[in-house]
Amino acid sequence: MIDYIIGFSYTEVPMNPMIPKVIGTLATLASWSVILFGLTGQIRANYRAKKQLMVTPFLITGTLTYTLWSLYGWTSGDWPLRLAQTPGALLMLIIVWQSWHYRTR
Repeated sequence: MIDYIIGFSYTEVPMNPMIPKVIGTLATLASWSVILFGLTGQIRANYRAKKQLMVTPFLITGTLTYTLWSLYGWTSGDWPLRLAQTPGALLMLIIVWQSWHYRTR
C-alpha cells in the first residue's frame, strides 16, 4: 500500500553469495589495519611514557564498541565480525588497563 502511495516499487535483485564474503573479508582487513597501526602504537607509546593517561570519551566508547561488537559476533556465529573486532577489544582493554596502572604509580 505504501509503495503505491509513494510511487516507488522495490523489487529484490538476487545477490551473488560471494559479495557478503568479500565485504566481510575487506571489513576484517580494514579493522586489522586500525588495530595493527593505531592501537599497538598507542600501547607502545603508553608503555614508554609510563605516565598517567587521560581517560577520554574515545577510549571509553572505543572499548565499549569493540567489546560489544565482539560479543555480538561470538553470540551470532559471525566469523568475520569475530575476527575483526575481538583483537580490537583485547587491545583496547590493554590500553584501559595501562591507563589505570600508570595512574596508580
